[in-house]
Amino acid sequence: HAQNIVHCDLKPTNVLVTSEGKPTLVDFNVAFRQNAVASPANVGGTLPYMAPEQIRAFAGEGYSTIGPQTDVYGLAATIYELLTGKLPFGAVPPADDGVQSLLERRRTKPQSIHDLNPQVSPAFDGLILECLDYEPELRPQSAEELIERLSQIDQSVPKVESPAKRASI
Repeated sequence: HAQNIVHCDLKPTNVLVTSEGKPTLVDFNVAFRQNAVASPANVGGTLPYMAPEQIRAFAGEGYSTIGPQTDVYGLAATIYELLTGKLPFGAVPPADDGVQSLLERRRTKPQSIHDLNPQVSPAFDGLILECLDYEPELRPQSAEELIERLSQIDQSVPKVESPAKRASI
């Protein structure tokens, strides 16, 4: 984001962890310039992690502005899955249900992370659920804002087993 790039496909398989434990973001194939306008012709991503503004553009419901909040959403969906073993809005529906059902599910709050994993603090849970808000303006507006808000939360989240695969680079 500091370089005015929005990744647009944040998901567990696009975050690799080095042998030193440093997360590294890979696969910028669908990246946009910050505050670019997405249309059906140029939007991409992975449906379970896509922000509503990406899905609206994908569905041809006009154009959507893509900004840092889009990546905040994808990161929150990834964190949710890593801490619960579930996607925040469930599996992608069959093609016959169409993209509209994806948008409708995203209009509701997902189940609390704390309810699914009591080791996660309610404050951390609340922030991640806020990052999954349907409306981009109601999410943290940048990675920097998210980092700042995370730094104010007790970070003593115990390690939990995750179904995600780890990769070394």
